[in-house]
Amino acid sequence: MALGLGCLAALAVETGLYLRILRHPPRPEPGERFDLIAVFGGDPDRIQLGIQEARQGAGQALVVSDSGLDKMDEYFQAFGRPGRARILLEPYARTTDENARLVGRIIRQHGFQRVLLITSWYHQPRSYLLLRLALAGSGVRLRMLSAEPTPQRCYATPEFREELLKFWGSLGRWAKSILRGHGLYPGESPLPVD
Repeated sequence: MALGLGCLAALAVETGLYLRILRHPPRPEPGERFDLIAVFGGDPDRIQLGIQEARQGAGQALVVSDSGLDKMDEYFQAFGRPGRARILLEPYARTTDENARLVGRIIRQHGFQRVLLITSWYHQPRSYLLLRLALAGSGVRLRMLSAEPTPQRCYATPEFREELLKFWGSLGRWAKSILRGHGLYPGESPLPVD
């Protein structure tokens, strides 16, 4: 019974956080500039918006997490060049938690302090929370844009419910990666661990 109540409480907190982020996302101020525009790949609309923001001078650097050089060339052919933004490559991520961990590593390695995260409306809470986790203690200013508007009744969509569940899978994979890095979980990690 206590475990069931604990699960319900965790789900209620998560739902509240998700709705808060969707209703009041940390948007950039008009004219705000960033050290990095980070796009969590997977959707062409996200990538197009990231390249567009870079072309308009919103960021000094651009990374599309999950994309190597060949993929970036395809994006540039489809959506144009990103202006003067420096291109950083991150071809390894295959899940949102990997996007967050690997982009977080890039942010820390380069000393970026202002980051614009671009993803889809339904993906915003999970992406934002996981990237925040990857940047814990860094003081990085993180803002977010969505490739499309959040629906009025977003909580009633299947995407919203799916993302609530996927968040726990992301945390589980992250925990397994940490345990693997310390030799406490069998198997090889597909990514370098911190």
